[in-house]
Amino acid sequence: MVFQRSRTAVYRYLGKRLEMALGLGLILVVTVIENILSSTVAITFFVAVLIIRLPSVKKGFDEFSYTQLTLNKETLIITTKEGDTEYQLDDFKIMLYKKRAKAITVFVLMSENDGVKFEYYQHMNQLFDTLSESVMLRKEIPWWQRL
Repeated sequence: MVFQRSRTAVYRYLGKRLEMALGLGLILVVTVIENILSSTVAITFFVAVLIIRLPSVKKGFDEFSYTQLTLNKETLIITTKEGDTEYQLDDFKIMLYKKRAKAITVFVLMSENDGVKFEYYQHMNQLFDTLSESVMLRKEIPWWQRL
């Protein structure tokens, strides 16, 4: 089976990044109001963080364009711009996941040496069900905990 990123993946990813920038901005506004930082220092810090984070956001956008998942009975192949990465399904021991309204939003497969995060794919529930058959331990993570 082949799984692609969803059509709304880029928008959801961008929304998450904007939410993080807004949170930092609000924290800096509070520090300016409480006279902890001057407005010049707060703006400089905010711009510096945006510039530092820009390459990782660009990499995330590239990832959405080129990532494809191929799932066989025994292997998981992730195709990216850099090439293919193959994982044996038997190596994965733990699956951590989050649900929202009975739908899987994100999950991570973990082995002793690797971890693979699955987010923003089409048919996430089907992908989750297929992969969960090969993993012994599954645990739901609370909504507030980062995965």
